[in-house]
Amino acid sequence: MNISHFGEKGFTLVEIIVTLVIAALLGAVIFAYMGTSLTRSHEPIAMVEDLGKAVADMDEIVAYYNNRYLAKYVNWGNTSSPGTFCHWIDQKEASDGCSISRRNVKGESNLSDDFDILEVTITCGKQSLSALFSE
Repeated sequence: MNISHFGEKGFTLVEIIVTLVIAALLGAVIFAYMGTSLTRSHEPIAMVEDLGKAVADMDEIVAYYNNRYLAKYVNWGNTSSPGTFCHWIDQKEASDGCSISRRNVKGESNLSDDFDILEVTITCGKQSLSALFSE
């Protein structure tokens, strides 16, 4: 009995295996090239979120400085005595994962001893935001 398979279409087993091997090699090369990019793709989003927290905290400090200190409702206070601008900064709670630090910065030597500049730095994750406030 002679059966003719004239016009049959399809792939042989060898063609399918070769195609799978090529696809696997191509996938391995792409993963090796893109692997670190894919695993680190969330970092820019986290940095933007951290910067947003730092900006929100700094906005609150600037608003307090403008509305309370410049309006003469509170004193400057070089030390952390209650009721002063410096004390308020020391007591302010930062956003989650953030920290607030302050330090007195003496400017050029021609500034009088009564004049202070306060540097306030807010650090959130890898983001850091600083502002200078003058007495």
